[in-house]
Amino acid sequence: MNAVTDPSMLADEDSILARIAAFVADAADVPLTQVTPDCDIYADLGIDSLGAMAIFVDISYEFGAPEPPDDFDFKSCTTPIALAAYVRANGKKGL
Repeated sequence: MNAVTDPSMLADEDSILARIAAFVADAADVPLTQVTPDCDIYADLGIDSLGAMAIFVDISYEFGAPEPPDDFDFKSCTTPIALAAYVRANGKKGL
């Protein structure tokens, strides 16, 4: 079950960042401890466009945020904090 299907799992800021950090660590194939809220996922962790898309698919599933449109600038979300802002702006179920 995820935050979209289980209202008791509505995320606060720390849990949003924790889930996003896990998505980023998975996409970058790095330990979770290497992902900080303000690290640059592209420059610091080496995530490419395919990795970024994987993160957004995870965000879509977990938080109900729509996958970005084809013309979305993935470089506009360079840190886990920026990704959390995307979730808060686009997620469903009261995020």
